[in-house]
Amino acid sequence: MMLQRKNIVITGGAGFIGAHLARALAEDNRVTIFDNLSTGSREAAADLLDANRATLITGDIRDLHGLDAVFNDADLVFHLAVLNLRACMTDADGAESVNVRGTLNAARAAQKAGAARFVYVSSSDIYGDVDEFPTPESCNPRPTTIYGATKLAGELVCDALRRANGFPALVVRPFNAYGPGEHAAGDSGEALPRFIVYALAGRPLPVYGSGAQTRSFTHISDTVRGMIAAASLESIPDFPLNIASAREVSIMDAARAVLHALNLPDHPIEHLPQRPGDMARQCADVSRMRALAGFSADITLEQGLPSLIDYLRSSAPDPESAPRLWPGS
Repeated sequence: MMLQRKNIVITGGAGFIGAHLARALAEDNRVTIFDNLSTGSREAAADLLDANRATLITGDIRDLHGLDAVFNDADLVFHLAVLNLRACMTDADGAESVNVRGTLNAARAAQKAGAARFVYVSSSDIYGDVDEFPTPESCNPRPTTIYGATKLAGELVCDALRRANGFPALVVRPFNAYGPGEHAAGDSGEALPRFIVYALAGRPLPVYGSGAQTRSFTHISDTVRGMIAAASLESIPDFPLNIASAREVSIMDAARAVLHALNLPDHPIEHLPQRPGDMARQCADVSRMRALAGFSADITLEQGLPSLIDYLRSSAPDPESAPRLWPGS
């Protein structure tokens, strides 16, 4: 499927990954961003919107009838709208209504519009407590969080619609995307940007548990490139696709990489209590994407960190205010 001159809808398109995806697709396509702006922001895609290279429609993915006009002439839908991991921990009803019912709504609206492809952007968190590493897509998922469970439920919704009536759903599972635009604060804050703003503020880097937990940190440009490569496949595989770096990095090594990039080799690291549901290990098997799409994530953590550091230095408030804006909890 060639991704040129398409009408593309991106739900959650004003979020971190969604805005980067919109930017990559807007050059050759008509892009509509649909977002309730609860986590995402207009500023994330301001360059596209101000140049009329994309359209922003605000709304709620839970409003099925409101989606009809948004999806009306969509050729391709990327579904990223989600209640994030930490928000799901305190709002189980929201987790179900956004991540499961919202996915069903988006799929039904795309089906009604006759979209040629529906790309459900799932998550590596669906794997949970697995014991097969690197982890292939065929591994039996055992999510350890409500977020992971609801993202898996969204996959099952897409699979059921595909099996029942040929709904053209493709499932991708990104791992640990990072880069410019990533959240550092609030319940959307992630480890790498948090490490950077803490370091810039002169505070110890907060590491939950021992820091031996591992992740497949993947630069956002590789994540987006992988998503587009998957969506461009001539035929839709009947299995999900991991989109990730093949390199496994511990949280402690990631913290040290941040300090090395900032030239702060002696900066302190503070160990905090382990977070509930935190997976001990994540390491992606990427052989399917390599075989099907010739895709591999090329940017190492050391190569990718400077872009995130530059973004946070230019966009974050005075680092001295970080203790107030980015609490250790």
